[in-house]
Amino acid sequence: MNHDIGLSASIYGLGGGILFLTYCLFEVPSNLALERFGARRWIARIMITWGVISGGMAFAAAPLRSSR
Repeated sequence: MNHDIGLSASIYGLGGGILFLTYCLFEVPSNLALERFGARRWIARIMITWGVISGGMAFAAAPLRSSR
């Protein structure tokens, strides 16, 4: 998979590490917000945010690559 998307193993590992660290960093504040606002509103906020980000991905362009 790394070859298909043009990443070295070290860059892929760095991305995984960044994902793990940010997940750990934001997990506690997210649970505190869930406690404060309630599950219904918090899950709705997650779904709306996910939808906006997914919709925004439609406008993302792939970098130009040379043909191999």
